Amino acid sequence: MTRKKNNNKIKLTALFLFLFTISFVTPTDSPNRYIGSYFIDQSILKSGDIIFRRGTSFVSRLVLNLDKRTPYSHTGIIKTTDDEVFVVHSVPGEEPGEKDKTKIDRLNDFLRRDRATAIAVYRLKADDGAVSEKAADTAYQHGIKKTEFDGSFNLSDDSRLYCTELIWKAYLQSGVDLIDSRFDEVEMPFSKGPYILPGTLLESKKLKQIYSINFK
Repeated sequence: MTRKKNNNKIKLTALFLFLFTISFVTPTDSPNRYIGSYFIDQSILKSGDIIFRRGTSFVSRLVLNLDKRTPYSHTGIIKTTDDEVFVVHSVPGEEPGEKDKTKIDRLNDFLRRDRATAIAVYRLKADDGAVSEKAADTAYQHGIKKTEFDGSFNLSDDSRLYCTELIWKAYLQSGVDLIDSRFDEVEMPFSKGPYILPGTLLESKKLKQIYSINFK
């Protein structure tokens, strides 16, 4: 994997990193209770679309503080069936007792009011559908296997994945490098880069925005 330096170099203090690390061993959202979901027109979505979400959790706030280029803290990939839309995403446990893993959520669960305050959907610019479909299927298989969430953010290890890593590798296996191997450099004393922050994926020249909405 050829590495190109991203011009965006970000420094973390030891205290910030400590809080970031601690957040991954605690539930990221409110207790398991139905509070309703936001709704969007699902007919606009296709398999392979990349959906970005601005979350409400402590982890989400840390990501937003870390990456100033984007209003979104998390991302997943759309997988459509004949009658339903799913989001495949890799995330720390969102419910008490839930494992940190790659999971397959119905769209309305991804858009729960205690998890989302804004979203945007991006699509591959040059695609006849085959590449995006293959990327969605690759991610979906990780969801079926419940591939472990990668809290060490190690791009060289395919056995565990974090959210942007899942998207990048799913498309890479389909023949498209969404970020042209331009990675983020983050100074972390207990982890080695490179990394992919949400803003780097969002700024991909190979993607176009097809939808966005602020719920709050």
